[in-house]
Amino acid sequence: MKIALLVCTLLVAAAGASAQSFLPLDVGNRWSYTSDLVGPDIREVIYGPDPLYEDTYTIEFDVSDHSPGHRQYFSSNDQGDVFLHGFRRLEPRQTRYYDPPLMVVDAPLYPGKVWAVTTDVRNTRNGGVLATYTVEYTATEPVTVMVAGVEHQAWGILEVVLPNPSADAGIGTRWTTDGRPFHLAKADDVIVPHWWVRGVGEVQYRSIGIFRLVDFFLNGTVGNQDLSVSDLKRAYR
Repeated sequence: MKIALLVCTLLVAAAGASAQSFLPLDVGNRWSYTSDLVGPDIREVIYGPDPLYEDTYTIEFDVSDHSPGHRQYFSSNDQGDVFLHGFRRLEPRQTRYYDPPLMVVDAPLYPGKVWAVTTDVRNTRNGGVLATYTVEYTATEPVTVMVAGVEHQAWGILEVVLPNPSADAGIGTRWTTDGRPFHLAKADDVIVPHWWVRGVGEVQYRSIGIFRLVDFFLNGTVGNQDLSVSDLKRAYR
């Protein structure tokens, strides 16, 4: 009886922490996006927490025209912060690991909040340092978005890799910090690259085109529980 009660308590605590995070991390969570230029992205938490890698969770792109099989390594905490530890691309093969991890969401958010992370970049977890650079983040005014028929408050976050003589030439020129293809904007083309909703995840991002969340499944929270992964692949191709 005591064991069952303890298990229930831990599950409730974990669900509460996940609900507070800007990136709920539980194995099986998945998000489906449409784009204005290329095919859909469907990504899913496939593993975690990894005790050998700072209890990170692995998110894999199950379906993607621009990043098939792409993996990102994230962690979060019960304050809502989200940390990007690195990524692995297959086409072309590319890996990057950040030490310390990049804090891509610094909760709580408010308009104009600015924070920065200086990180060492490696191509293996324990390898030599390829480069050291600073990434600066700025929170924008929140907006109301509709996802799966429900209104949410979304926070935009601008991301800038500051100039640094030792910077990794691939990040900020060819790839975003999370390993997606980098789309160069015109000088006057200011588009917020990341939009986040607490308890849901990233609802919009910029890569090759603008990707918008159209449906999601989270353990304990369902965008559309009638759609399986196979259904989503058919629906958004």
